[in-house]
This record gives sequence, C-alpha cells and structure tokens, in this order.
Amino acid sequence: MFRLVKRISFKPTLIKPLSFRYFSAGPPPLTIQDIEDRVLNLLKDFDKVQQQKLALDAHFVNDLGLDSLDQVEITMALEDEFNIEISDRDAEEIFTPRQAVEKANFRRQQLNQPIIKKQDLSQPHNDYVLPTKQITPVLYSNQTVPIGRQLFEVIQCLKNELHPIDNKELIRKTAIDVEGTEELFKKVLENDRIKYENGKFEFKPAYNIKTKQDLLALVKKNKNICAMEVKELQNSYGGVVPLIEELYNEKQIFCVRSLKDNSPLFIYYKDSSIDIDDEFKQQWHDIQVPSKIDLLKELDKAGLKAMQVDLQKRNIATASGKKKKKKNSRFKMTNTHLDGVDLSKDVTL
Repeated sequence: MFRLVKRISFKPTLIKPLSFRYFSAGPPPLTIQDIEDRVLNLLKDFDKVQQQKLALDAHFVNDLGLDSLDQVEITMALEDEFNIEISDRDAEEIFTPRQAVEKANFRRQQLNQPIIKKQDLSQPHNDYVLPTKQITPVLYSNQTVPIGRQLFEVIQCLKNELHPIDNKELIRKTAIDVEGTEELFKKVLENDRIKYENGKFEFKPAYNIKTKQDLLALVKKNKNICAMEVKELQNSYGGVVPLIEELYNEKQIFCVRSLKDNSPLFIYYKDSSIDIDDEFKQQWHDIQVPSKIDLLKELDKAGLKAMQVDLQKRNIATASGKKKKKKNSRFKMTNTHLDGVDLSKDVTL
C-alpha cells in the first residue's frame, strides 16, 4: 500500500538588508586655549575681581585682592567646571589663573588615561575561611572630601548659628568631625574667622549681625560713609538677605538690586528726617536716562570701561539689528578613514 504524501514547497523569503550608521569619535578634547578661556570666564563671576587686572599671571592675593576663603571657592568652582577633583596639596599651589589652567589640564589628562586592573589569580581553598575584621565606622566626609572644602563647609555652618556650638552639634549639621581630624582641627584653630573656646566653635564676623535690629543699627551708623555691600554682610551672617527684605518692605532702607535675579546688591539707610518736596520728586522722575549704548560710548570717550566687557558687544549687536550667526552644531570629523563618507545618510550593505 502506498500513501499519498503532500509535497510541501518552501518559498524563499527575502531578507531586508541591514542598515548601519557610522558615528564619529565625538567632539575633540579641550585645548589649552579652551581651558584658559573657561578659567578666566569663571574668575569674572567673582565680585572682588577687577576685570582690568585679570590676567593669566595675575596673583590672586597681591593683584586681585582675594583671600584664602576666596581661593577655596575658586578651587571648588574649578572642580565643578571641569568635573575633576583637586587635592588640598595641589590647591595650595594655585596662586594665579595660569597655575589653575595647568592643574585643571593635568587632572583631565590623568582622568583620560585607561585604568588597567591587575587580575587576582589567587583562589582561596574551599575549606579556608577568611578572618572577619571589625571595621570601625568613620564619617564619609572625612574620607573623601578635601580638607579645604571641609573647612569651607564648617565656616558656612557657623555663619548661620546664633550661638557657639560644640563638635557633636557640628557633626550633626555637617557630618564633619573637626576634633577627630587632626589636620582639619589645626586648620580651624589657625583660621582667623573661627573662635574656639571651652570646646565650642563660633564664627567671628566683621559685623555682629544676628537680628533685624542689628542690621538696621549698622546701616544707620554707616549712612554718611557709603552703601553697605550685601556680599560683605553675608560673610558676617549667612541669613542676612531675609533681614534685608524685611527692612525693605518696612521702608526703612533703600536697596539696589541685580537685574539678573532681583537679588539685593547694596543697601542704604532711609533717613526719614530728610524732607523732599513733590516738585523735586516729579523733576527727578522726568529725567530721561540715557540708553546703555550711549553710556558705554561716553565711558569709552572718557577712557573708562564698563564692569562687564561683553555687555558692550551684546548691546551694540542688538542695536544694529544683526542677528548672531548660528554656529554649526554638526560634529567635527576626527576619523580620517571615514573621510568622504556622508554620515548623515544610512549606509546599506
């Protein structure tokens, strides 16, 4: 007997060709000129730095008038700008922008080096039990954060305290054990802004400001001298800005604010004994203030410079009606073996 078997036929299926897209190795690394520009732009954000004195070989203390706390802030800003870590020893060797550029470039080159881990070929015996070692827990901050940054955090914490605090309270607020870290404790005792007495730490401000009445009395005392700079007041008491806002709302002080974020920059005492008639007020408000471009031109004629150099370029470009040319955001060819290949299209194999 024979059985009829149905013959199965297979139809070939067309396989779609695979698509590949090639990518370059990414943007080129930073050059020394790029690092120099970024370091100088970073220093321009510090209010104490006079831009006409800013140069690569300018000394932070002798030429730019910065102090040790400002140098700590510069080190922290460099770490954030270039995503690196600078040790305390390296930070103490940075006195000029050029030295900051060299340290930043050196640390970036170290981070770009490949890390080769040595393979551990030793295998313990199955019956062997590794001895357990009791590890004493230590604070995370003291292990990883540089001493300079820890000192900065301690000073910032003490600024906001109304009364002296001991080491336990300082640990609770900052997770930094000052008395348990010999090098940090030595730095704290040497710092002229910290007072250590009877086991307690206290910030020594230039102005004794703790309350709204203290601030008002200080501004009134200096009303015939000059305006009070808010940043200088913040160095004495970190919570001075809310006190300024309260006095301003109560119309007891005048306030000059930043155009960027409306934060207070300078404050003056509002003397209520001075009587100003309505006619003078009206004449004052009727005065037409010159435009920024006219002011910059007049400053240039007098041989003076504006506080922000780039402000003149930005305003003149806006007034002329010329739009800034958009930069080409396409990547730069770094793989020479792909020269001639259009990477914007899919390549079909």
